[in-house]
Amino acid sequence: MKRSLFALALAAALPMSAQASELSYSFVELDYVNSRAEILSSAFYSTEGYGLRGSYGFAENYYVSGGYTNSDFDVSGSLNEDTWNLGFGYHRALNDQADWIAELGYTQINSFGPSVLDESYYTLGFGVRGSMTDNFEGTAKLNYNNGANAYYPQYDGAISAAVGLKWNINDMWGIVGEIEASEDNTDYTVGVRASF
Repeated sequence: MKRSLFALALAAALPMSAQASELSYSFVELDYVNSRAEILSSAFYSTEGYGLRGSYGFAENYYVSGGYTNSDFDVSGSLNEDTWNLGFGYHRALNDQADWIAELGYTQINSFGPSVLDESYYTLGFGVRGSMTDNFEGTAKLNYNNGANAYYPQYDGAISAAVGLKWNINDMWGIVGEIEASEDNTDYTVGVRASF
């Protein structure tokens, strides 16, 4: 899985089409999310739910981002997870169609049910975002996650790789998909984005 993600990340960093449009860092997005994590080296659990995220670009090279996700665990009993995140990013052009990006983020996880499992962690990420054609753009990132330890060890001192693809239906609307994987966790996101 890791080798496949790194191969996709390298492919996304290749020179992009000269006919592609300018990238937007201001958007609102509604997502379906699914996560699968390994615990105790042999057991797995999954969550699925919905999410809302957005970003606002300012001062030419900067952007702030935020998001909320509500998910249900696939375990017996009623266990629900709320995830909030805030981030700050910087982008700089690599060429006419691609940007280098750097991001710093904070995530808070609150779980409700028979047990309350609250955690938070920080993320530092670097990657490339670019237009591949007039209708498609891609993102490839490496992230370092640190801070969570008691209930979500997959986010403590872990490196993850993320690849994403966006299909531009028109100048405003697009369909997005993303996979982020680390050694013990894989997150899948599919959504609809409105860019401004």
